[in-house]
Formats: sequence, structure tokens, C-alpha cells
Amino acid sequence: HTLAAYAMAHAQGADYIEPDVVLTRDSVPICLHDLWLETTTDAARRFPDRKRGDGHWYAIDFTLEEIKSLRAFGRVPAAEREKQAGFQIATLEELILLVQGLNRTTNRKVGLLIESKGAAFHLKEQKPLEPPLLAVLTKHGHEGPDALTPIQCFEADHLKRLRNEYKTRLPLMFLTSRNLSDAEFDDVATYANGANPNRGVIEPKNGQPNRAFVEGAHR
Repeated sequence: HTLAAYAMAHAQGADYIEPDVVLTRDSVPICLHDLWLETTTDAARRFPDRKRGDGHWYAIDFTLEEIKSLRAFGRVPAAEREKQAGFQIATLEELILLVQGLNRTTNRKVGLLIESKGAAFHLKEQKPLEPPLLAVLTKHGHEGPDALTPIQCFEADHLKRLRNEYKTRLPLMFLTSRNLSDAEFDDVATYANGANPNRGVIEPKNGQPNRAFVEGAHR
């Protein structure tokens, strides 16, 4: 989740780029796969006293300025990190501007498939994810049902808040790692535009296509 990796994805022909989004202490949406920093940055070395009781350095405990000072890496061993220059964590706004610029220069329409991470966690921390996320998207013209910025999440309550409380008209997608019953699909349809399954749900089993999820979604 760095601008360099996103630019490479665009150059390789991706139709959509999927950033995971969490908040900083000053409520800036950033692109980060985990709620915590130590798995992909040098936060543990730089800020040894800032970990919580569970042993994690949470992004929500750091300002954007502090997070920008970190070196970001892939999920590689510590020894390999020492050989890398490191990159920088990107804000969602930086990613939007990057893709807009690349789309203009290549005459393409690459979208962003935004995954909200830990919406319930953010709510518990009294920093709801929805307002800052929608504010950045609205600032850059991503508002209606045709916007190439669908939001996906494993948490149905987050999607329901986006649709019903915050009245967003953006496409919403329910993430799931299992097949859904017809009744569950019916429920998802009340607040989302679709359901995005884990690849394991739709991959062929014993060489036979697994069509149950797609057929259920279509019904």
C-alpha cells in the first residue's frame, strides 16, 4: 500500500486499485492494510513506547506527520528491511490524485475499490470512519452511483450507516468469506449494491466451477 505500488498496478493494466483505509489520530484517511503499523513499517523501532497493551502500534494513535516519518515496507523479515530504502504510507487523497493524474495521461478510467478497515474499532475509539472517508471522496468529485469508487467492507453495520445515516449514493459492496443464503442476499440488497466474495468462495472445487455464490447473487 504505497504510491509506488499503486502506480505499478495502474501501469500493469489494473481496472481497479484496492486500498484499505484507516484513520490517523488527526482523522486523516490513510492507505494501510492493518489497524496497526508494526507489520509494515518501522514504528516499533521509532516509537518503542507507543504500543498498546496488546503489543500493537495502532495507526489511530499517531498523527499523520508521525506516520509520514515512518519507513514503509512489504511483509518482509527485519533483516530484509535493513536492505531496503523503504517507502512512505500514502493518504487516500494522495492516491486519488495519483490515479486521477494517471488516468488523464493514459486516457483510462481506472477506479478505486476502497475497503474500509475496522469500522467498528474506529467507532469504539470515538473516531467514526464514515465522515472523513466521505469528505475526501466528495472533495474530489466521487459522490454518485456511477462514481468509480465503490466502498466495500466486511461489516454490514458500516455499510448501513453509509447508506442510511450518511445518505451516500456511492456503490457499496458487502465483503464475505463464505457463501450466502438467498435470505442473506436479500438482506444485503437492502443496503448494498452487491457482494464481493473471497476468492475461495468461487474458485473451482475438484475441477468443477463453484457457481452457487454467483447464482445466488443474481437471484
